[in-house]
Amino acid sequence: MHTNHQPRIAYRSIASRAILWTLLFLIFGVGGDYLAREFGLEHDLLYLNDVISAMFIGLLIIIYERRRLKRIQEKLEIIELMNHHVRNALQLIAFSPHAHQREENLALIQQAVERIEWALREILPGGDLNEIHKKDRERVA
Repeated sequence: MHTNHQPRIAYRSIASRAILWTLLFLIFGVGGDYLAREFGLEHDLLYLNDVISAMFIGLLIIIYERRRLKRIQEKLEIIELMNHHVRNALQLIAFSPHAHQREENLALIQQAVERIEWALREILPGGDLNEIHKKDRERVA
């Protein structure tokens, strides 16, 4: 059952992180300007503080985007793996009417059901894809 609490929590988390980072950069920028004036640095050096702040922000965005793309890639791999296992299981079910005996037919369907159950249990929750591939090889062997 899907509840509406999860998105609300995610939005709160995003908003609180955004506020935290905004305050951090504000403190960093204003603090740098204040220290520069206190030490009598020239006006041009104040711009240097702004450039350093902007570079820091850019670096954080790059780190964030790389992590986000990695998560998306992992999710796509999980979808691809699920697609592979479910399609193979459905092929077994589709060919089961062509089995020569009832027991063979039931065995094919049972194999397909077990494969789908395994995929739902092991792949969908996510986790380490290397570990999932290892379990898949063990299951087949």
